[in-house]
This record gives sequence, structure tokens and C-alpha cells, in this order.
Amino acid sequence: MYPIELAFTFKGVDYFTYTNMYSLPHERSFMAISVYEEFNMRMTKDVLENYLDAQDAIINSNTVKLTDIVLLNQQLRDRLHWVIEPETILKLASVVYFTKEEDPTTYDIAYNLNKINGWKNHKSTMLSFFLQVPLQELCPLLTQRPEVIQSCLQGVVTKSILQMKTLKDLLGDSCSSDTKTYLQSKIVELQELTTLI
Repeated sequence: MYPIELAFTFKGVDYFTYTNMYSLPHERSFMAISVYEEFNMRMTKDVLENYLDAQDAIINSNTVKLTDIVLLNQQLRDRLHWVIEPETILKLASVVYFTKEEDPTTYDIAYNLNKINGWKNHKSTMLSFFLQVPLQELCPLLTQRPEVIQSCLQGVVTKSILQMKTLKDLLGDSCSSDTKTYLQSKIVELQELTTLI
């Protein structure tokens, strides 16, 4: 009913995909639509929510600093012009490509978070993951020379670190400890990513 094929092998693990991406099972299809929206925004929904929370915090403060709002808006605008954003590409890849251990008709969030983290944690091969041929279907930039992709990824990751630090600073005491922990973990994750690409 849903024919699949081997897409690629990475670090000894076979990843499969549907031969016709337009006829995904409905549950995986809904997740693909959700993740593709993040891919188009060049940020995850969590990051967008943090931007909105930061703007609310600035607006509701005793002294509204328009320069902070302008800074947040500029950062959002910058993201719209990014050709590639690693987090959303990895999320999209986790929907499109699945292992033999996964049920290909559904999308297990916890399993796929581990899968994404596994992709991120290959210190010497992160760039090669982004150069895998099937990923070129997700982002046309990936047909570029490896040094171009590496430079682009490094630039985006560096900007993302600055943006997460800005969000953390601007949210200050107005955010929950969970949000602070989330933002700090994203900063650390991005800093680690700079050593992988």
C-alpha cells in the first residue's frame, strides 16, 4: 500500500523512505506538514514562541525599549533569508527517513528526537550527513560544494547562538525556569554543533 525504498545508510544504519512522498500515511503526513512549516520559517515552533514571549516581555515591561523589539524583528527577518537551518532540516529528515525499527505509518516523537541527536553527535561526520544525496531533495543548497555548505552551516549556527543569547537576555526574569533551561540547552547544543561542522 505504501511502497518504501532504501534511501541511504549512515553510520551503519539503513534509512528508508516512501517511493512516493505524496502518498504518506496520514499520521506521518500530518507531522511532515507541521515540520515543513518550521523548515520554511527557518526555526522551530519553540524558537518562534520564545521570540513572541520576548516581545511580550518587552512590551509589558515598565520601560519599553523599542531598540530591543527592533533587534528581535531583525533577527526574525534574517532567518527568513537563511537558505539552510540545521535544526529544521534534521527534523524534516527525521520525518522523511525512517529506520527498520520505526513504524513507518506513524511518527514517534521521542524515538525521532533520539535519532536526530544521534545524527548530531557524530563529531567527524556531521557535514557528511548534510551531504548525503537524499538530503539534497530537502534543500537544494546541498548540491553545492562541501566547503560552501560548511561555510553556510557555520554562519547560520554562529548567528543562531547570538540569537538564542539575545532571547535569553531579553526574556530575563519574565520567563519560566523551563524556558531558561531550554534556551541555555539550545546555546550549548549550537556551540557543540560549531565543532562538528
